[in-house]
Amino acid sequence: VLGHDADLFFPVSVPTKVMGLPPVKTVSCGANHMMATVNSGDCYSWGDNRFGQLGLVESPNVYSVAKPRRIHALSSVAVTDVACGALHSLALTLGGDVYSWGRSQFGR
Repeated sequence: VLGHDADLFFPVSVPTKVMGLPPVKTVSCGANHMMATVNSGDCYSWGDNRFGQLGLVESPNVYSVAKPRRIHALSSVAVTDVACGALHSLALTLGGDVYSWGRSQFGR
């Protein structure tokens, strides 16, 4: 289950709270990863990272993250919204700038 300690590879039909996040403002879901913005303007990601879609510059060889981790590469900007594609991610800042990362195929 995404957002928990263990990688569980079976469906979970009961909504389960994602632990480890401050109060959340927005969320987005990709094929196998998720992102969230929090009220402070920080951005968190978790799930599959095979194409760098989590934005975890400090851990480029980590291919899966079970629990939400703060994206330190965006710590100098206030993120107001996020969007996840299948294998890429985007963040919109308070200043109107857009950041993108992940699989860079077909102009993504």
